[in-house]
Amino acid sequence: MAGACPGYPGWRIEWYESDLRQGLELIDKSGRKTDLHLSEVVAHGAFNNLLGAPVEWRGPSTKAPDTLIVRMGVDQEEEGRPQISRLAVVRLSPTPCIIGVVEPSSAQNAKARAIADGTKRDCLTE
Repeated sequence: MAGACPGYPGWRIEWYESDLRQGLELIDKSGRKTDLHLSEVVAHGAFNNLLGAPVEWRGPSTKAPDTLIVRMGVDQEEEGRPQISRLAVVRLSPTPCIIGVVEPSSAQNAKARAIADGTKRDCLTE
């Protein structure tokens, strides 16, 4: 299963699902695709899903975002426990990658926005 939607001008988003895990690819205006590896970096291999809410594009200019925030539901290790909601903060250039993962808390959105609006960090890996 897969789908696509337009993003900010110059960006497209494609989502896909495989083995009860979902992911995102970002496509820039030149057509270059970058898989964000959400299942590995955010969910650490657990079953997951993108939680229907739109991504949040952020940056110093509303016409040129430099980061985005996406919400992901992640299954917990113990069977029967509800999913938790993590936020992934994605740097858009030079190559899109996840620069922060914010765990559930009452200040989760504010923490993700602080990462997005702050000094851009190095890419996270698995």
